[in-house]
Amino acid sequence: MKPEFRSLRLRQLERALTPFVAAKETPRPQKGWIRAIREATGITVREMAKRLRKAPSVAAHLEGSEAEYRITLGSLREAADALGCQLVYALVPKSGSLQE
Repeated sequence: MKPEFRSLRLRQLERALTPFVAAKETPRPQKGWIRAIREATGITVREMAKRLRKAPSVAAHLEGSEAEYRITLGSLREAADALGCQLVYALVPKSGSLQE
């Protein structure tokens, strides 16, 4: 990629990632977002499984997979949908900016 286009693309990405920078400081619940949201909204594993059109053991497995950082993005998206949520996904620099 030409340097001028690379520089432009970096600036565009920096602007697009701005809303996510603060989110990186938010700690993930110890047992994962799926379980935290499910419990907070009063949804049982059985109800979540019903929404997923899967067995309750599959719903429980999704929670465990997320808690252990082994879940796929596709499965995480399905779980989010079942919980009435939207998956928001971004890669944010650990420190500084992409240009550094």
